[in-house]
Amino acid sequence: PTSLYPFGGASLPLNVGGRVLLAERFASGAACFNAGGGTYVVLSIFRNANASVPEAPSKLLKLSLTGSSVSATLVQDLPTRAAHGVEAMDVGDSLVLIFPALD
Repeated sequence: PTSLYPFGGASLPLNVGGRVLLAERFASGAACFNAGGGTYVVLSIFRNANASVPEAPSKLLKLSLTGSSVSATLVQDLPTRAAHGVEAMDVGDSLVLIFPALD
C-alpha cells in the first residue's frame, strides 16, 4: 500500500504507528503541492485490481493535521489510464498536473 509517514523533524526513527494509508495498491507516482491554503498529494494509479482494465482513476487527496496526527481525505478521482507517474508544476498563476501514460 502507498503510505504517508509523518516526519517530526529531528525525531528519528519515524513513528511507523502514525502511518496514513493513501492508496490500497498500484500507485505509480506521487506529487505534493500547496494550493488555497491546503496541502495536497496527488497519486498516479497505474491500474486497478482488475489487471485487464487499464482505466484506473488517479487520486487527489487533501492532507490535514490535527495535533500531531496527519489524515488524508479524497478530494477527487481523476480520469487516467495506466498512469505511470505524476508531476505538479506552476504555469503562470495556475497549477497543472501531468500524468504520463502508457496508453
